[in-house]
Formats: sequence, structure tokens, C-alpha cells
Amino acid sequence: MRLQDICNGPATLTLNQVAHDADLVKQIQVRLRDLQMPIGEPDGRCGPLTAAAIARFCKAFNAANDDLTPEIAKQLIQAKTIPNCNPLLEMLGPGQVADILDCSLSDLEAYLPGVLQAFHQRQLLNRPTLIAAIATIGVETGGFRPIHEWGDDDYFTRMYEYRDDLGNTQPGDGARYHGRGFVQITGRANYREYGQKLGCQLEENPDLALDPKTAAEILALYFYDRGVDQAAQNSDWEQVRRLVNGGLNGWDEFINFVKRAQKML
Repeated sequence: MRLQDICNGPATLTLNQVAHDADLVKQIQVRLRDLQMPIGEPDGRCGPLTAAAIARFCKAFNAANDDLTPEIAKQLIQAKTIPNCNPLLEMLGPGQVADILDCSLSDLEAYLPGVLQAFHQRQLLNRPTLIAAIATIGVETGGFRPIHEWGDDDYFTRMYEYRDDLGNTQPGDGARYHGRGFVQITGRANYREYGQKLGCQLEENPDLALDPKTAAEILALYFYDRGVDQAAQNSDWEQVRRLVNGGLNGWDEFINFVKRAQKML
């Protein structure tokens, strides 16, 4: 059966009936993929991702349930966008990202929703930018959680104390303003800047950069301010890494995560 046949007739198909028609499922999958729903490759099988995408599409067009009515079939053919829906925000699951990074599922369950929401609020939630964010967090944190920069106070003092370029002007600033978060912002000046932009007391309380919501907002703002999202959308992955890291440290791991994410998302 074709979507057009349903449009032209009175029949309504339940999701179970749709699932038994591989050709129809594949047509639906192609349209959902065109609308940026993350359903994988169209294969004619109504798996969990496809079923969830159909249900979300029906909800967006005010259907009472996920039945394939003539009206929903028409919308599947004609729709250019899905109202009030960012598919990545709604459908990307912790398990998918845990598989990409080969890291703790509990960390993804705790921190992924906040990262997605922060990027959505900055209108950065698109596939390339999200891939860049996932790969960046994986390299910078060794998993998916905001962390303290690796090192101790002696190391931080040696590296950062009285660094004018970091705004470290007072005794103890090197250790006090060591890196924290998903990208480990460093230096009094950066803590002050991000605190002012986000409306929180980061300079006074630098450990706020480890708070899940604040860490996610810092990451999204960091991507926005530095044009990391533009580099990602241009598939310039070396530039993405340079904009975050200042060089290509961790490049092999980073590009491996990028390739895994491109395949799995």
C-alpha cells in the first residue's frame, strides 16, 4: 500500500497494521528522515525508533493516537517541518550516546538532557553540532560528565598563577580558577565572563561550573561564542577541535567519536 492510497480513501490503519506492510513502513521512514527524525536507514521495519517517530509526528498534528488516518497520511506527504518539535531534543536517547562514547549509561541519563536543552535554547541543536558536542565531551572528560581539570594545586599554580591572559591577578588564582566543566573553562577572566553572560556567580563560586545545568549552558555558550557550531556544520572537524582545544590534542579519539556518531545518529 502507498501513502497516497490512504490519503484517497476512508481507511485508517493502526500502528500494528502499518508495521505489517514493509513497503508502507519504508515510505513513512523516508518521509520522517526527510523531516530530520532520527529513524536510521529506511529498512521497512517498524522498530522502536520508527514507532516513536510516527507517534511524535501524529502528536504534532493533533491526532488522538498514532493511527495512520487519511489526514496524517496527507501531512506525511506534504509537511515541510514538524510543528513544535526538535527531533534530536525529543528522540536522542542516553543509550545511543553511551554506545558512541563507550561510557557510563548513568552519566548520560544524568547529563544528556541538560546538554540537549542548553543547545536547543541557543538554537544550536542540529546533527553536526550535536556530533561535535558529543565528541568534545567524550575527549575532554573521558566520559560524559562535568569534571575538574586533571592535576593538583601545585600543577595548577605552576601552569596558571599570575597569568595575565587568564585574568589571574591575585594570589591563589591559578589553583582557584583551574578548569572545570565539560570543556574546563580556565582563569578568573573566563569565570567572570561566563558568569556575567549566564547570570550566575561563577567568579565567586567557581565550582558552579560543575553543576550539570550550568556546565551544559557554559558548553553551549562556548560553542556559540567561538563558532564551533559553524565549523561542525561545515564538516571541518579539525577546526572544531582547534576551536575547543587550541590545537589537535586528543585528535585520534575525537575523530573516532565523530565517525561513530555519524554512523549511529
